[in-house]
Amino acid sequence: RSTEVQRWRGHRILGIDGSVLRLPNHPELFERFTPKEILCQEGSTGRRYPEARISVLYDLLNRVALDGQLRPSSQGEVGLAIEQLDQAGAGDIIVTDCGYTGYSYLSAVIYMGLHFVTRCSTGSFAPAQDLFRMDRAGRSVIAKLMAPAELRPHLQECGRPLELTVRFISLRLPTGE
Repeated sequence: RSTEVQRWRGHRILGIDGSVLRLPNHPELFERFTPKEILCQEGSTGRRYPEARISVLYDLLNRVALDGQLRPSSQGEVGLAIEQLDQAGAGDIIVTDCGYTGYSYLSAVIYMGLHFVTRCSTGSFAPAQDLFRMDRAGRSVIAKLMAPAELRPHLQECGRPLELTVRFISLRLPTGE
């Protein structure tokens, strides 16, 4: 196997994703992680377990994790992913699923000199919603996104952009979706 770092058109392709984990029932884990109540149809069972959030920044072409974090599940996956961006290098392409399409995350990626490819949900940005309504593969639109008013003070404080120019692309999945 070659020891050369694999790249796509000169870029590393990195993925970030997270999940929630149910941890073993141990007193020390309850101190560090988020206690979650076990529920059933009738409501509370009176039992709890510690829950954690895991997030991994992964080099997709070289099949190696660059960073992994285990935190209380009360910490959001997007905030954790933003923290992990400092493990990426300028020009890297970050690939994420639709949970990472908020303005705060995208502005952090761009601020760090990174590129992104992310899947949008039908309820995301207006240009993405328009492409979903068209329901035609192979469409592309370049759009300006403005920071929501409630994020502006924080973004300005961090030096992050209040306007982003992004390209939205529609494609058809093998499932027909």
